[in-house]
Amino acid sequence: MSGRLRSFAAIMVALAVLTTGHAQAACTGGELVYNDDYNVMQWCDGQDWIGAPKPTPPMMTAVAAGSAHSCAIDMAGAAWCWGQGTNGKLGNGGTVDSPVPVAVSGGHSFTRITTGGSQSCAIDTAGAAWCWGSGSTGLLGNGGTASSSVPVAVSGGYSFTAITAGDATTCGIDTAGAAWCWGLGTLSGLGNGGTANSNVPVAVSGGHSFTVITSWVYQSCAIDTAGAAWCWGSGSTGQLGNGGTSNSSVPVAVSGGHSFTAIAMGQSHSCGLDTTGAAWCWGSGYNGLLGNGSTANSLVPVAVSGGHRFTAIAAGSAASCALDAAGAAWCWGYGGYGALGNGGTTDSAVPVAVSGGHSFAGIVAGKAHACGVDTAGGAWCWGEGANGKLGNGGTANSSVPVAVNAPGAAAAGGGCTAGQVIYNGDHQVLQWCDGTQWIGLPKPSPSAGGGSSCAAGEILYNVDYQIMQWCDGTQWIGFPKPGI
Repeated sequence: MSGRLRSFAAIMVALAVLTTGHAQAACTGGELVYNDDYNVMQWCDGQDWIGAPKPTPPMMTAVAAGSAHSCAIDMAGAAWCWGQGTNGKLGNGGTVDSPVPVAVSGGHSFTRITTGGSQSCAIDTAGAAWCWGSGSTGLLGNGGTASSSVPVAVSGGYSFTAITAGDATTCGIDTAGAAWCWGLGTLSGLGNGGTANSNVPVAVSGGHSFTVITSWVYQSCAIDTAGAAWCWGSGSTGQLGNGGTSNSSVPVAVSGGHSFTAIAMGQSHSCGLDTTGAAWCWGSGYNGLLGNGSTANSLVPVAVSGGHRFTAIAAGSAASCALDAAGAAWCWGYGGYGALGNGGTTDSAVPVAVSGGHSFAGIVAGKAHACGVDTAGGAWCWGEGANGKLGNGGTANSSVPVAVNAPGAAAAGGGCTAGQVIYNGDHQVLQWCDGTQWIGLPKPSPSAGGGSSCAAGEILYNVDYQIMQWCDGTQWIGFPKPGI
């Protein structure tokens, strides 16, 4: 250790560490201990040193993207939502937007999660379905039409294995493979042969045994045990894939005889993966949604260009996305807001690679944004940032993936305890607490200290966001950091 660093350590006695690398017991709230790579190793909560090395954001196992909000499930089964809070669709007991993940109330342990236009739903470890958000037209399935800002149990006592939320309907598959839907029936979206709304699950007609189901706006599609795809609801742009444009209140077979393993429903189009991994889309071709190099509608499945072999597929309001065997993400369709994630805002009628070199394990598409979970459990979103639905603490659009903040992060200005630190998916410090409020977001701009009076806990960064100086309550100390 240099003489200069020794002198810094002498001054910062509260930051001194033992030769083992552990900080001494006594400390002052907000104090931080660093290693030689500028990583925060320990921090003080006002009483004790905590950490070594630092909290790791909970790993995500699933993510869902709706029209204006997103949700995810962590390894412990806890659900987190961010974005627009209208009607209580974040599930945290409030109706305020949040640009960072907030915990869904109730202490449930979930295995599946889905988001629609104004509601969210999830399945717990026992197979029970829970929904929250707008109850309009019976979207929550609990027998009423009132909204709820916390999860409410879906009626009927069914044990579900899959669940999907659209803008106007919600559907699930039970352990026997039967499909059930609830919500708006006006455009035949419930698949039960009628057009009446239902605030409790009703059985989808046909006696099919389904394994996968997907919904968006007024229509749904599902795959049966033989791999055949069936769709019902609004068919105005050919999104039912049966060669016509009429609505259907019961499932109709998707044309082409394909054997599908995955299926995704967008606002006005649908896509699926066959057993070889080839992608097929049908319905509206607007902005290149079908990925076949054209912008024309198709009433039957057409092959997505590029010869890719995909393992997962997603369809949203304005774009479609898929993952290849290496975990690379590809998107096509509307490029506005950066929805394709390739660094631009231009539409593409063929798949383009999502930037960043991420290896994703799952992908979803919303209204004009998309999200993915990488193989390390980190969540990333790109596209429209309105209402904070990218989850990175802001509301700006992003044409490349940005890391969703670590679950539990509070928005700037909220109450907090001195020494609390908030990290993003890259383990970068986004906010810290001075004992009264959250400071930062993402962090203060580079500034110069040195010699002037300051308040304990103040931190100065350089243009690379490395800590250059910090305040011990009397003076600025450091450059570049305390030695260990």
